[in-house]
Amino acid sequence: MPQMRCYFHLVSYHDAIFDETGIEVTDLETAEAEALKAINELREDDSAANEDWQDWQLNVTDRSGQVLLSIPLDAAPGQESPKRFQHTTLRRTTQIHGLLIGIGAAMDHLNLLLRH
Repeated sequence: MPQMRCYFHLVSYHDAIFDETGIEVTDLETAEAEALKAINELREDDSAANEDWQDWQLNVTDRSGQVLLSIPLDAAPGQESPKRFQHTTLRRTTQIHGLLIGIGAAMDHLNLLLRH
């Protein structure tokens, strides 16, 4: 059965933690199950995870960086509702997300300059 490599990136409006390794899965449903499993493990390891990860999401991407699926980390356990992206909206969504991260980094830098 053909495999596809998916990457699991943690992203917010201000920061991102990129998965550079990824895993091989047979389909998007398997990637979704792995993502939900990782979120549940994170919550089990850290009881304050919902607060710590407020406004973060887990984006599942393909090799090209296209977001296939996005799961909010601050949803109540069992209430995560993954958002699946249609191919036509992937490029625009990825561009907007990159722009938001860039704006957040620029604002942080500006705040540092203004403090000095």
